[in-house]
Amino acid sequence: MAEQPSKLQAVQLAKEELREVDSEAIAAYVEAQFGIAIKPAIVTVLLASLRERETLEQIRRKARVEHKRLRAEEGEEEKPRKKRQEASS
Repeated sequence: MAEQPSKLQAVQLAKEELREVDSEAIAAYVEAQFGIAIKPAIVTVLLASLRERETLEQIRRKARVEHKRLRAEEGEEEKPRKKRQEASS
């Protein structure tokens, strides 16, 4: 038997399945599909938490890209300096 999802996971799965519906519809779906009773107000909070997590993940992805870009630029700048040092030795 599969492990029952957490409330957050259940709300996320419901949101993916139902798309744009209100919190009451998600709460009803979660109870019908997973047997988890959840109040619509809690669904609203969990949806906000999911949005926040997605926003943070987007920020992390952008930061990784920017970090890679800066490292590549630094690497390009350091190469000529190393050559100059080797030439002066």
